[in-house]
Amino acid sequence: EDVNAMLTVYEIQSLQQGIERTINCFDKREEAYYEFCSSENYFQIKFESLPEDEVVAIELWINVGNQTKGKCYGYDEGVRFGCNRIEMCEFVSQLKEEVLSITG
Repeated sequence: EDVNAMLTVYEIQSLQQGIERTINCFDKREEAYYEFCSSENYFQIKFESLPEDEVVAIELWINVGNQTKGKCYGYDEGVRFGCNRIEMCEFVSQLKEEVLSITG
């Protein structure tokens, strides 16, 4: 919040579409991979579908330099976790609603 990090509408829609493509691969029983990095390099997020388990593996990396206003720099901090198909679908649905409320 102190950094005033924001995404453009284009970035949010791109992220939404990438997640949807990853989820849609479950129907085809294919693996999919999508990687997103904000234009200001605030964070990077990676999605990988695992169709046999209907799970999406997610890695989130946060640029420490941006978060500390340059006091610490040169590395990212991240987490890796999984999310099932239903939760990802709910997330995308909520994301769409928020984008619509912003863009009208």
